[in-house]
Amino acid sequence: MRVNRRPYGEHGADGDSSQETAEIARGIALTEKAAPQQASPDWIQIERHRLIQGEIGVDEFCPVLLADEREWLLFESEIVAGLRARGFMAQLARHEPEEFTYLVGGEEVLAAWAEGIPAGPGTTKVTSLDKYLDLWLTDFTSLYDVECAGHAIEAYPAELEELLGFRPRIAYRRH
Repeated sequence: MRVNRRPYGEHGADGDSSQETAEIARGIALTEKAAPQQASPDWIQIERHRLIQGEIGVDEFCPVLLADEREWLLFESEIVAGLRARGFMAQLARHEPEEFTYLVGGEEVLAAWAEGIPAGPGTTKVTSLDKYLDLWLTDFTSLYDVECAGHAIEAYPAELEELLGFRPRIAYRRH
C-alpha cells in the first residue's frame, strides 16, 4: 500500500501510550538529526550483501541507505519499525481523516469500530481504531513498501552510528 506521505519528521504519535510516544519521539529526533547531514559511509554489510559507496538520506520514516541501486530502511529494531508505523497511521487518522477513511474501507468500517463490531480492510477484522493501529506494530511491511523479512546489520563504519545517532541493527529493503 502506498499512501500520500509527508516527511517523517512531521509525524508524531498522537493516540499512543506514553512509552510508544517516547520511542517514536526519540526516533523523530534521531531522524531529524541525520536529515541535514548527507554523508557517504564507506561501506555497510547487511547479511552477506556488501553495499559499497552508500549514501545516507532520510525518507518519511527513517534513515535510508542508498547503495547498489537499492534502498535500505535502517532501524534500531523491529519494534522501533513497528512503533513508527503505528505512529504514522495514528497521525494519518487524526490529520488526514478522509485519506484514512478510504484506506480502512470507508465510513462503514469506522461506524462498526465505534460500536465494537469487527470490521476493517482485508481479511483481518478488529473491533476498534486502537486495535487496528496495533496491527501496524507487527505488520508494517506494506506501509514501508519493503520485503517482509528484515536483514540483520552485521557491520558498518563507526561514522554511520555517529551520523544516525543510534546503532542500526536491522534493515529492510524497499521494493
